[in-house]
Amino acid sequence: MMAPLDRETPAVSCAKAAILLLGVCVPSAIILISTPKSGPSSVIRYAWIAVVPFIARHLLVQLSGITTSYVLNTVAMGQLCLVLLQSCNLLILTRLDTGDFVKGNIYQPSDGLVRKLQSVIGLMFNLRGIGTSWQISRINAAPQSLDKHTENGKLRKGPWVARQLQIICWQYLFLDFTYLSSLDTSPEDAEKLFSPGKEFLYINANAEQWGARVAVGLISWLAPARVTMDIVYRVLSVVSVMSGMASPEDWPPLFGSIWDAYTIRAFWSVFWHQHCRWFLTSVSNYICRDLLRLPRPSRLERYLNIALVFKGSGLVHVMLDMFCWEPSLKAPTLAFFGSFAVAIMIEDGVQEVWRRVAGAEDSKNVPLWHKIVGYIWVSTWLTVTSPWYLYHAVRQPVEVKWLVPFSILNMTGPVAGNVLLFGGGLVLKYTIGGQI
Repeated sequence: MMAPLDRETPAVSCAKAAILLLGVCVPSAIILISTPKSGPSSVIRYAWIAVVPFIARHLLVQLSGITTSYVLNTVAMGQLCLVLLQSCNLLILTRLDTGDFVKGNIYQPSDGLVRKLQSVIGLMFNLRGIGTSWQISRINAAPQSLDKHTENGKLRKGPWVARQLQIICWQYLFLDFTYLSSLDTSPEDAEKLFSPGKEFLYINANAEQWGARVAVGLISWLAPARVTMDIVYRVLSVVSVMSGMASPEDWPPLFGSIWDAYTIRAFWSVFWHQHCRWFLTSVSNYICRDLLRLPRPSRLERYLNIALVFKGSGLVHVMLDMFCWEPSLKAPTLAFFGSFAVAIMIEDGVQEVWRRVAGAEDSKNVPLWHKIVGYIWVSTWLTVTSPWYLYHAVRQPVEVKWLVPFSILNMTGPVAGNVLLFGGGLVLKYTIGGQI
């Protein structure tokens, strides 16, 4: 599915990708503005949805060649693929029309067509619905260190942008360090640790192989994977705010604190980004509530909803991988994401038993030992299951996994580089309230 990287220059691929993206967003916005959400006239929405996959395929092919880094290409593909899915969500699942846009203050009836198109396309890119009637729950609050930099209840742009830029610089160094560290793994060690089939090796795995599972299955989620997406988000936020297109409030933190990730549910709903949430929950709610008409509230409806969300996430990731990483097997990725629905059912069951046995009540003040047990549980599940999804990417040549366009640490040397990275991290922690 992936087109050869040398078929076109990155600039040409980017230009074609932009045209294809607009080729979905603009017609979708026109249809949203001009057609009702129901009735005979709404059939055009469903007809257009049938066209979107064909354009999406060509878009993903172009995005697979915008750089020689599969990692960065996947990040770009993932974000823009979600924009396309969001356009479909607005058309036929959430089903918005001009009345909803006016009521939700997306635009006013007196606005011109161009203004209306800009606002609706902006909503397609606003994957979490920030500042709208459709904002998802559990949006991370602005850091407390910015509380002193407010004016009339709004964050001041200067201090906010300065903080973002400082974090971006540190994240760049961290990604540089991460990639350079990966070069230390010899081909022989990589074969021993990550060769095909090792992701399913448990009982006969040696200590070194288990160490690799922890490094890939746990640490990669907590740091490199998170930072790779977060730095892109922060760069876009700075450009958006400095250009006057948005305010700092429109760009709340993308990730939460890892200290909140002491359950599988909290790992995905509090710590991890929520860009998929609006679309995936719209799909699962439509299936459970509109098609199957399951009773609410009920355990069947709740857990089927969760299972569909994770399976949907797995399908999205499989689609992206087909255009970039090209895994020979798709089932491990689906199994990885689907496993978290099982994990959530297990932890809900254990917590329910504990509440009945101990007579404990739900409380925001979770005891420390509960959190410690929870961290062990989450770490164990990630270590056991993550290789199903990640080992294929780890096996790829290092040349296609670079994370930054040029290396600062190569120029400074290891000693100065470590001082910049670790010293800078401490400075950020205690001056601007950086968090992990």
